Amino acid sequence: MDGGKEALNLDLPGAGWCTQWTRIPIVGGFSAHADQAQLLAWHKKTGNPKHTFLVHGDEKAMKHFAGLLENTQIAMPINSEHFEL
Repeated sequence: MDGGKEALNLDLPGAGWCTQWTRIPIVGGFSAHADQAQLLAWHKKTGNPKHTFLVHGDEKAMKHFAGLLENTQIAMPINSEHFEL
């Protein structure tokens, strides 16, 4: 993972636009077509991030996959859900 300090512009419903400086990691080598073993191996290579967000896929499959991840807080956010990082 690589990255730099960039401006993060958020469209906040009812509040307009908010700009905050943040570090945005750039993730390379990720394929949406990886199988479970490849995704688990990739996740381990990231250094077990503090938070992992599962945002795409069948809910039952995501719950199963979440149970396989170690040393990370798992979230499966719903539309417009907010998190403090």
